[in-house]
Amino acid sequence: MALDVDANGWPTVVAVTAKITTAILEGDLSASATADIPLTLAAVIAEFQAPQPIGTGRQWTPVTETRTFDGNGYPELTVPDIVPGSAVSVTIWTVPVTDVVLKTNYRGLGASVLARNSDGGFLFSADVPPTTFVIGHQNVHVTTTWGANVTTDIADAVACETARRILVANTGGTDGVGSTVKTEFDSVSTGGGALNLATSVLMEWGKRYRCLVESYGDSGEWRRKALVRRMS
Repeated sequence: MALDVDANGWPTVVAVTAKITTAILEGDLSASATADIPLTLAAVIAEFQAPQPIGTGRQWTPVTETRTFDGNGYPELTVPDIVPGSAVSVTIWTVPVTDVVLKTNYRGLGASVLARNSDGGFLFSADVPPTTFVIGHQNVHVTTTWGANVTTDIADAVACETARRILVANTGGTDGVGSTVKTEFDSVSTGGGALNLATSVLMEWGKRYRCLVESYGDSGEWRRKALVRRMS
């Protein structure tokens, strides 16, 4: 069954409840535990976007606003994630720049690239030379919708992590081991015998979530490159 998500791609309370159901051996959660789901889900979503090493250091919930950057003197300017397909408006100092395009490739996780498009015409001005993001301090103003797309694997991992925290809080133990939660599965070994692995479902969910945080984390590479450009 498809994961239930909201307009931004994040899992819903329905999705988390479904995950909990797959991990419980029998019965239902208490009413108080069920009531904790919305708050816990919101906390996990916020944590996923928090600065590293706790979160990814990236924004995944879209927000439309103007952000200001240092001009680097190059035809390209690396900025944080922009939601694909978003309208982009740029001014250098107070001069509108109409030839900027959003490149589909990016440099490092957590970044998009704005480029002055020489094929789209030049802005001839005594203040703003054509085809470059003129060197300056806080002189480039970019208005767009910022954020990265929440992929299916991210939504699923966030739903699992939320379910894990709810179950751990209500079944006891740091790994969720208890009479209420499925904690073991059988695996056939190469020798043909059955191995009884004491592997908690909730431990696996926790590991998966942390792996996703690390793999989608902002590498910071684009920030280093931008700094090198300004110093060169």
